[in-house]
Amino acid sequence: MFEKAPKPAQRNLLLARVSERGIDSGHHIRYQNNFYLPVEGDKEIYFTRKTKTLVIEAFDGDIYLNIADTIYATRKLLKHEKHSTEFEMVLKTKKERHKYIPPQSHPWKLASFKQYLHKIGKSYEEFNCERNTSQPQL
Repeated sequence: MFEKAPKPAQRNLLLARVSERGIDSGHHIRYQNNFYLPVEGDKEIYFTRKTKTLVIEAFDGDIYLNIADTIYATRKLLKHEKHSTEFEMVLKTKKERHKYIPPQSHPWKLASFKQYLHKIGKSYEEFNCERNTSQPQL
């Protein structure tokens, strides 16, 4: 009650959000759908994959990282590529796969198909005769 109000710089860090993240293979972290790289001054700092970090989002929106009890500022990456075009091999395009749909005569479908034919008033033999006559002979 009789304490002095904190200064704006102190208030900025007192009202911060803290969450835990890990460094990924690109030496950066992902926080709120953005990628951040730790920096110290103008120099970028690189850590190994799976290094545990605490992400500190200050009240004014600045992002800081606490790695091994050292606080680093961050630089937001504007463009993020999953694979480097300089170091990674060119990925092959995947071949389009066709979905297999079994015929109505398949053993797993046959019972329900016979029930359907019974509802519409046909037998399975009638269906086969119609299908064979409608298909052209080779």
